[in-house]
Amino acid sequence: MKISAEDIARALIETCQGLTEKQCAEAADAALEALRKNGLTRAVRTFPRVVRREMERQGTVFAELTTPSHDSEAEGIRAALESALKKKVSLSCRHDSSILGGAILQVRDDRYDASVRGSLSRLRQTLSSSVH
Repeated sequence: MKISAEDIARALIETCQGLTEKQCAEAADAALEALRKNGLTRAVRTFPRVVRREMERQGTVFAELTTPSHDSEAEGIRAALESALKKKVSLSCRHDSSILGGAILQVRDDRYDASVRGSLSRLRQTLSSSVH
């Protein structure tokens, strides 16, 4: 039986359930080695996308939270998203001091901009359109 990158991705996802981030990283390294050993060296480059696609197929929703500093309420936001969506949410966090305050949340194709920079930009557009 030939093993595919999707098979290894499913095994990695199952293995990482309940592991720490460090343990999951070690399991990911082992999965990459399994790809190489099974003659799937071309799949090594695209493996992160394969894992993500498999997680989405299993019902995980990916979201990204951008805040101006590292002291965000990411865990509370992730829990609120899971409650609202009734799905497991994988939330990645980015920090961008240029948004000045507030946050930007990207969930699937939807973007929610509650940042100070976004508010100022919308205000500028409103003011410039009322002048013309």
